[in-house]
Amino acid sequence: MPVKLKLLCDENIDRHIVLSLRVKNFDVRYISEEHQGIEDTDVLEIATRTSRVLLTEDKDFGELCFEPGGPLAASC
Repeated sequence: MPVKLKLLCDENIDRHIVLSLRVKNFDVRYISEEHQGIEDTDVLEIATRTSRVLLTEDKDFGELCFEPGGPLAASC
């Protein structure tokens, strides 16, 4: 049985994209529906805890995860 890709869409992802993914049977959680306005670090924690791929248009996540010395560089 194939593994189903699980996604977490940040609140800056357009709702139409989220709905289109759901129509195509992707397992999608949407921050705007569940936790609107939470901090980026909390979004990353949810993605990690729930084993979901994060979809975002926010460049701040790159700084959190990939910049040397970034607060979450070791965990992303």
